[in-house]
Amino acid sequence: MKGIYSALVLAVSAAFLLQLVSVEAGVINSDCEKGNKTHNYTYGARSYYDRLLYHDLINLKSKWMRVTSIDKTYPQQGQPSLGRISYIEVLDQRSDSTGGCVYIRNGGVGQSNVTLHIKSQRNHGMDFVVNVYGHY
Repeated sequence: MKGIYSALVLAVSAAFLLQLVSVEAGVINSDCEKGNKTHNYTYGARSYYDRLLYHDLINLKSKWMRVTSIDKTYPQQGQPSLGRISYIEVLDQRSDSTGGCVYIRNGGVGQSNVTLHIKSQRNHGMDFVVNVYGHY
């Protein structure tokens, strides 16, 4: 009986720690950080020698009672890589807490490409400015 209790406590503790690590890593973010007025996201750190590699405007209209999403890859398919990514900023142009969520799906800081998954809140559109900085 003591062994079963110990195994159960260990399993619950491991599940809690895994949940905590996932939340801190940004894996779980289903509520789009409700309560924040803006949904700006930054990944990495920008240095003096970095330059703007990619710039994009993402604007999707709302769909009634639906969540809209889009995947954006930088560089786009068929385009050469302009450098190694060191900083990604995604700026929400809506300051009324109706913005969306941004996740890195593939690549990212330290890589030569990145795929961002951007999704809106239900019944809202999205308006983001994406800036990707890096160096050769």
